[in-house]
Amino acid sequence: MLNASGTTHLVVISGLHIGLVAAFALGVSRLLARCLVPGGWRMAIWPWWCAGLAATGYALLAGLEAPALRALIMTLVGLWVASGRHAPGTWQAWWLALALVLLLDPLSAWRPGLWLSFIAVALLILIWQGRARPKGVRGWCLALVRTQCLLAPVMAAAVLLAFGRLAPAAPLINLVAVPLVSSLMVPLGLLGWLLAWIPPLSAACWSLFANLTNLLAVVLERAVAVMEESLPDPGASVH
Repeated sequence: MLNASGTTHLVVISGLHIGLVAAFALGVSRLLARCLVPGGWRMAIWPWWCAGLAATGYALLAGLEAPALRALIMTLVGLWVASGRHAPGTWQAWWLALALVLLLDPLSAWRPGLWLSFIAVALLILIWQGRARPKGVRGWCLALVRTQCLLAPVMAAAVLLAFGRLAPAAPLINLVAVPLVSSLMVPLGLLGWLLAWIPPLSAACWSLFANLTNLLAVVLERAVAVMEESLPDPGASVH
């Protein structure tokens, strides 16, 4: 069902999840820095280190397999660029992350997931480079729609070439699934784990997480029923 709906990337340890952990840690750390040093919190370095350590810890908890290692390297390089402290340019960072991944895991060059990940990031750079940061709920919603509309066709073609399948429902489903998973489900899952020592609060988080999971499953099932996954005919010959 996940393959047929083009949402597999939402339920693996990917850059989305590790990036969310890093962003959450960075936000909390910078808020703390703002309280401790109101006049110079923007120049504080330690919030960026906290974000990197949080991302590393999460990747280690996930087992640091090839996809997690790849996402971690890309996240750490991304944090370096975002910090602006003697950081490389955006495309220099893209090449640096790719070189580091291949250096640490040379066999990943033969895994389609590597190239799909870096193609997706390259497209996001092209889509957002030189554009102002969205403002307000309406701005972020329009940005999400624009990004998905530009990203989906290219990624669909890449998946078709790499895995021989096409999920027609993916562009529309991801418009709903990406915000649902990234903004609600992943934070709820992490919060439920962090609050495990307070059973009532932890149970409340997991209960809401379960309800959202069931809702997502229903949406995926109905969408796939309407727009079935396309697979190539294994008996067809190419002339």
